[in-house]
Amino acid sequence: MRSEFKNVPKKINWYPYHMRKTMRVLDAEFKKVRMFIEVRDARVPLTSTNPELIGLLPPHMKRIVVYNKIDLANSRKSVDIIKHIQNQDRGV
Repeated sequence: MRSEFKNVPKKINWYPYHMRKTMRVLDAEFKKVRMFIEVRDARVPLTSTNPELIGLLPPHMKRIVVYNKIDLANSRKSVDIIKHIQNQDRGV
């Protein structure tokens, strides 16, 4: 069994350069579209969204949230969570 790990970076960057660069150019791109389609993973519906990205959306932009991989999720639990999220988004 290994007792130490060599050549491991001291700080791991979980937000790669291409993602940071994309967030910077999205403001201009959002001016070209009228609708935003967000795809979330149904297995982790609360954590598969990017709040920074949603914060960049213009307030008037329509948004559709699509949940994929529902067949791999615990369907009863995922559906309950998704309904809860929808109610929060509507302000219910």
